[in-house]
Amino acid sequence: DNPATNNPNLSSATYVYPNCTNIQGTTLGATINPATGTRDVWYQFTAISNGVSIKVSSSAFDAKVYLFSGLPNSLTLLND
Repeated sequence: DNPATNNPNLSSATYVYPNCTNIQGTTLGATINPATGTRDVWYQFTAISNGVSIKVSSSAFDAKVYLFSGLPNSLTLLND
C-alpha cells in the first residue's frame, strides 16, 4: 500500500511502531490540504521513552515535519 494514499489526513494516519528503523513513504497521490496548499501525509506513534528521533530524507523537495501531541480533536504542536 502507498502510505500517501492511505493517510492523507489525521483520521487515516498510518501507525508507526516504536523503534522502527525505516519507513518509506511518498506524497504522490496525497490530497492537497486546502489550508496550506501542500500535500500532507500523516503518521502516528506512541513514544516509549524520552529522546525520540525523527529523520526525514528527501531529494525531491524540502520536507517539513510537525510533531503534535494529544487526541485528534485537540492536538498541541510540539515543534515549529
